[in-house]
Parts: sequence; C-alpha cells; structure tokens
Amino acid sequence: MGCDPPPIGRNPVNEQLVIRLGHEHDAPVHWLVWSYSSSEVIASGTLAGVEQLETLHERVGGRKPVVLVPSSEVGLHNVPLPPKAGRAVIKALPFMLEEQLTQDVDSLHFALGERKDNVQQVMVVSRLKMAQWLDWLREANFEPQRLLPDLLALPWQEDGWTALDMEQQLLLRTDEFAGIVVEHDNAELYLQSMIAAREESEEPQLLNSYQPWIFADIDGLQIERQPEELPMQLLAEHLPSHKWNLLQGDFEAKREVDTRWLPWRKVAIVVGVCLLLNMVLDGLQLLRLSNQTALAKEQTLSVFKVVFPEVKASSVSKARSIMKQKLGELGGSVSTDLSLFSMLSQLEKPFSDVANMSLASLKFDSRRRELRIQAEGKAFADFEKFKAAAPDSFDIEIGSLNNQDGKVTGSVTIRGKQ
Repeated sequence: MGCDPPPIGRNPVNEQLVIRLGHEHDAPVHWLVWSYSSSEVIASGTLAGVEQLETLHERVGGRKPVVLVPSSEVGLHNVPLPPKAGRAVIKALPFMLEEQLTQDVDSLHFALGERKDNVQQVMVVSRLKMAQWLDWLREANFEPQRLLPDLLALPWQEDGWTALDMEQQLLLRTDEFAGIVVEHDNAELYLQSMIAAREESEEPQLLNSYQPWIFADIDGLQIERQPEELPMQLLAEHLPSHKWNLLQGDFEAKREVDTRWLPWRKVAIVVGVCLLLNMVLDGLQLLRLSNQTALAKEQTLSVFKVVFPEVKASSVSKARSIMKQKLGELGGSVSTDLSLFSMLSQLEKPFSDVANMSLASLKFDSRRRELRIQAEGKAFADFEKFKAAAPDSFDIEIGSLNNQDGKVTGSVTIRGKQ
C-alpha cells in the first residue's frame, strides 16, 4: 500500500519518525517522518502489515520511533489517592483497580502517567500484547523510544472533545486522559448515549472534528469542523513531549548499545588497567635510586595479580609484556609507544573541561592513529567546546548530531596530526 517515499536523510536533527501499529499482524501500519523545525511532513506512507516494517527501517535509517498503539487495547484509569500517598500506595495500584479489570492482575502491565491533585493516571494493557508489539518492532530492527495509545496523541482542549476517523474506527478523546474507540457502525449510538448521560441544563457538548463528519447530527452535540489534515500528521503534530509512555517496569526501554562497540568494552577495561599500571611503572622509574624501589615493584605486581589473577608474573617487565599481550588478544592494536594511551591521556582534560559531555563508546585504529567516539551532551555547544579544548596536536571532526529528549548525541573522530 502507498508508494515509495523519496530518499530520506539519516538522523537529521528535529525530525521524528512516528509509527502507528494495527491490531493484528496483517493490519495496515501507518508511518510518518515529521519535521519539528519546519512543521512539515518529510515522508509518509502505509505498509500492508508488520512484515513490511523491515523495509521501512531501510528507508528511514537509524531513527528511533515514537510508536502509537491501538487505544482499544489500553485502559485509561484515573485513580484517586489519599493525600501524601507514598510508594507503597503506588505499588498497590494494580490491586486498587482489580475490580475494574477483566483480566488477572498478573497478566497485565501497569504504566503510570501524571499525578494531579491526588489523582494518578494509570495505563493498563495486556503483557502479551506489549511483548507482541515490541517483537514486531525489534524483528524489523526498530527500538522505540516511546510507546503510547494513539488516542493520547490527539489534540485536546478543556471542555471540548476531539474526533478522528481512522481505519473504520472513530477515535474520540473526551478529556486529557480519557476517551473511547468505537467502530463506525456503533459510533452514533455511543455518541447519543454519552450526550444523554449529561445534565439537561448543560450547554451543547463541543466536538472538534478534523475530517468530514460522516455521522448524523445529534441533539446536544455541537460539531466544530477544523482544518483537514492527514491523520498521521495530526497525531505527530500534537504528540505529547513527555507525559505518557508504556515503556516502564519490565518493558522499560534499555539504553541503546551499538553491538559493534561491544568488543571494545573489554579493551577499555584493559586500557584503564594499563594506564593505572603505567602510572605505577612511571613512579617506579623515579624511585629506582631510592630504597623504595622494592616497595614500588611489590605494589605493581599486587595490582597486576588483582586484575589478572590467573596469570603469574615474576617481574615488572613480565607484567608489562603480559599487559600488551592481553590488549592484543582483545582486538586492540598495540603499538610500541601505546599511542592509544597517549591519545586518551591528552584528551582527559578536554573531557573534564566540558562537564556536560560524557563518553559512551570508543574505537581506535592504530594504523591511522584515529580514535572514533560516541558521546552525549546537553547541547550542540558542548561538542564545539570539546573541539576547542582539544590539543592542537589533534584534528577533531564532529559527525552528525541528534537532539532527542533533551540530550544531544553524536560521533567525534579524533586524528593525530602527522
């Protein structure tokens, strides 16, 4: 379904991929890339089912999507709490809702929303359904940054309802954290019953419709026709920035780890150990003419035994040789002057000078004397501060930067000047 979109750049700043899943594996999957900076649709389309999600991943690159799920699968509950309710009360919320639920509490996932005036918002969904949605996404190499009911992405105003017609269903948001999803055939009956439940003296209920109203007029319901938009555009535009997310508890989103960097975790550990031992060795050289030489040797070998308990080293020179060997076994490139150590020691001060910037991962190419790092900061300026603080002996190249959830992430390539 739909046509192929034009080529899409990878991870541009201020663009968001939004995916709306259907009820079943073969239900249509709607998607859209929205630009917050220019307030326009970059690309959009509809897939025939989740089996085509992998093709979407190929088009949109490594974007982490916000994923909308059918609100008919998620219960929205506003639970009154006693004043100053603590953690124990919050943990008891599933049992406070038990009488309102049709499934066993243990089979359900509970996610907290906002808490206002001693009322706690709670989203309830089947654990099996959560696992299914995440399986669909991860099989296509998507790791969602947020998961929320589509109903809560509709625009909302106090004292007004909002309606959106999508896939032969009417999404009706009736409050900040309330609404219903009904099939077309039952929509008029539901609306009539909702109006009938209101007090006769009340003013007509305002309903904002962003599509042509296809249902009969209902007494007591005032239809306000809003400018028509693509359904996915409407949802993306009004996507709440932080309020609701089903990815909590057992389903909490894990910090993204690029598996290409996993082997370098061990390398980083050995690098740290080697730096520590080199400091001791440097101290040893200064102490050779004093009666503390023996003690320094003993300390060096003691540290070595703690780090490599399975390896015996009878001398300091033997310990140095084994350290180089261990680094080589882990995939690191060891040069005679340990140039990686040299680069890291020179970059220690620039990193400490930029307090908001932290190192996520690194990769070292000894042949090119090139260090590639993934870093995280609070602002784009943090990366420029790091570049300015780096020694003149390095060429610093800042790669693509991505601003999400108040954090800026990106790559930095550091090369030693010839």
